Amino acid sequence: MKSEYQWLDKYDQFVEERLVKCSKAITDTIHRNKPPLFGTTENPASNKIRNQISVLNSDCNLFVRLYITCQARKGNLQEFFRHESHGGPPSLSCAAKMRSGQKSE
Repeated sequence: MKSEYQWLDKYDQFVEERLVKCSKAITDTIHRNKPPLFGTTENPASNKIRNQISVLNSDCNLFVRLYITCQARKGNLQEFFRHESHGGPPSLSCAAKMRSGQKSE
């Protein structure tokens, strides 16, 4: 029976093979497992990437809606592309918030 925890399955397999059936020697190599630690949270780097992707998706959706609206109202596309679609310059902002830090950064 498969449990939701892989390491429990490995433990059951170890006990079955080495202690119950004796099909493997008890000194055989055990492959390393990486069970989750208590209180482990998501990797902050992946969280940052996920936030960047969501900001890019929302920017893309906004751009598409504005572009379609401009075409439907027979607006000037040259004028449309002249303006920036961000609230702040992308080099100074991250996820629609101004970056804070050292001036050299």
